[in-house]
Amino acid sequence: MSCKKKTSQFELNFQAAPAASSADVSDEPVRERPAALHGLPEGVTYLTVRQVMQVLSVCRTTVWRWEKDGILPEARRFTGRTRRWHIDEIRAFLARVAEGRQ
Repeated sequence: MSCKKKTSQFELNFQAAPAASSADVSDEPVRERPAALHGLPEGVTYLTVRQVMQVLSVCRTTVWRWEKDGILPEARRFTGRTRRWHIDEIRAFLARVAEGRQ
């Protein structure tokens, strides 16, 4: 994934919910949903920078800049240079961004 332009917190790439066919029409509104966390391995508690990049559809530089600017929660430090984000904090971040877009 290359980082060609700066991405603001409001330019996250979201996947649109699939459009309903005329046979599937319901009264529920179709909502946009953020990039799925269901693609992660089962039982994951902490996400690597690569996994956060994948979930948010942004480049590595953006992840680190958002953390520095306080947009993303601060990563937890483990042994050495290892840093990880708790999956619940990323879910909360995605929920905050989704609320702002509605």
